Amino acid sequence: PLAIHLNGTNVGEYGRLVASGDVSLSSGSLLPSPGFNPQPGQVFTIVEKTSPGPIANAIFGPEGTITDLNGMPFRISYVGGDGNDVTLTVVTPVPIVLGGVQRFGTQFVFSYSADVGLRYAVEHSATLSNWTTIWTDIANVNPMTFTDTAATNRMNFYRVRRLPNP
Repeated sequence: PLAIHLNGTNVGEYGRLVASGDVSLSSGSLLPSPGFNPQPGQVFTIVEKTSPGPIANAIFGPEGTITDLNGMPFRISYVGGDGNDVTLTVVTPVPIVLGGVQRFGTQFVFSYSADVGLRYAVEHSATLSNWTTIWTDIANVNPMTFTDTAATNRMNFYRVRRLPNP
């Protein structure tokens, strides 16, 4: 298996495989050190393919998969670099902004800004304390729309927070 150690942000401080010809990866792991804390937008080329053609097998998940390393989201690409390299890019999450809540009978509907591929939790409370998670999912559009179909109070408070991706 391919083990990529991430100890720092400079070339030479993180693992990098340089290969040519047919490259097929069967398994791998990303191993950040406790002090690995890159800046948003930084790109790490962890597999550099020097010959034409794609890398076989998406060992870290499909193209665009978001993975959390030390609590920071990274987007994985198999078409990074010059088009056939494996790269990790630190995602800069958009601020979560909730739109106005609309009430339709016992349903409450609102939207919130989200990064596609990141995981979010919607929580509600009737008192601004004792928050309860009522939904978690990975955003597939921005903005996301949420409908609380089980609202039992005439007044509900909502908040949204980003969760680490599994």
